[in-house]
Amino acid sequence: MKKLDFNSSQENSNIEIVLQVRDKNGNPTGRTKAFSSDNARGVSDFYNKQKVTKSKKRRRNRGGSNGK
Repeated sequence: MKKLDFNSSQENSNIEIVLQVRDKNGNPTGRTKAFSSDNARGVSDFYNKQKVTKSKKRRRNRGGSNGK
């Protein structure tokens, strides 16, 4: 295991993300997705692609008017 030395002049930054895949109810499926990069921008793009966006609920039109 490599020790972290914050006073070192060498910069070896490698970012790794491991995400656990879950089903629509939030239960883990046993699968994982992993991404590793030296570039923080690439890691950010990968993470943002994996986030689930909730769909907006449709409002029922109550009453007889169609909004015209």
